[in-house]
Formats: sequence, C-alpha cells, structure tokens
Amino acid sequence: MQESEFLVTTAQVAIGLAGFSGVAGVLGERRGSARPEVQGALLRNMIETSLLAAGFSLLPIALFDIGMNTQLLWRWSAAANLVAFVAQFALTLRRGTRIIRSGAPRPRVWGGLVFALAVGIVFCLGLSATGIDSAALFIIALSLQLVLSGGSFARFFAFLTS
Repeated sequence: MQESEFLVTTAQVAIGLAGFSGVAGVLGERRGSARPEVQGALLRNMIETSLLAAGFSLLPIALFDIGMNTQLLWRWSAAANLVAFVAQFALTLRRGTRIIRSGAPRPRVWGGLVFALAVGIVFCLGLSATGIDSAALFIIALSLQLVLSGGSFARFFAFLTS
C-alpha cells in the first residue's frame, strides 16, 4: 500500500504531540493554575485528539495486512474514524460548555477555528466512508486532525504561559 509511509509518519507525529502534551501537563501541574478545570479539559482534549489521529493512521495498515480489499479498508477506516471523532468532539463540546458556564472566558477565535476544522474532518470522513476517493479524503481528514491536535497543543501551551 503506497500510503503506508504517510500513515506511519502521521501516527508518529500524533504520538509525539500526545507525549509533548503529557510533559506540558506535568509542567502545568507543577506551576499551578487559576483554572485547573480549564487546564484539565485542554490537556484531555489534546491527548484524545492526538491518540485518535495516531490510532486511525494505523488502522488502514492493519486492515491491509490482514488482507482486506483496499477500497473497503479505506471506507471502513473512514467510517470508524468518523464515529470516534464525532463522539470525541461531542465530549469536548460538553466539557467546554460546562467550563464556560462556570465563568471561564469563551474562546471565540479558537472556537471558530476548531468548528471549521471539525466540519472539514467530518465532511472528508463522510465522503471517504461512502467510497468517493476514499484514500485521499481519509488522508486529508487525518491531516486536519493533526492540525487540530497541534492547535490544541498551542492553545494549551498558551494557557499555561498566560
């Protein structure tokens, strides 16, 4: 499968982001925070997003190795990623809403960017799951998930240094 190099690299980057987020989380704990619930939610979101990207980067390779039809493996990988991403995004929105209701400031610019990325990810995964240029759309969705994960890391780091 020619896409395997990109998928493995995507998984490595996602795992690296998750690892850096763990280190940043420990440093943030040592420093203390005026809003520990915000820090915890940002850290959790960043780790979840990174691990989803890593796991779903490796899923097509595993399905290929067990002999699944190439077209079918992209569709199944996209459908599974879509379900997992929507569930994780719903949990993130729930946590964010709870924190905003507790009096934390609303992240207007970041919220808009996250929503736009989420729409792009869902759109690409939805089309890929239906079989429309499955591999390319799946890879675009994974790339957007990495952007979201990297943005979450930047947002978390900005929160820690503010």
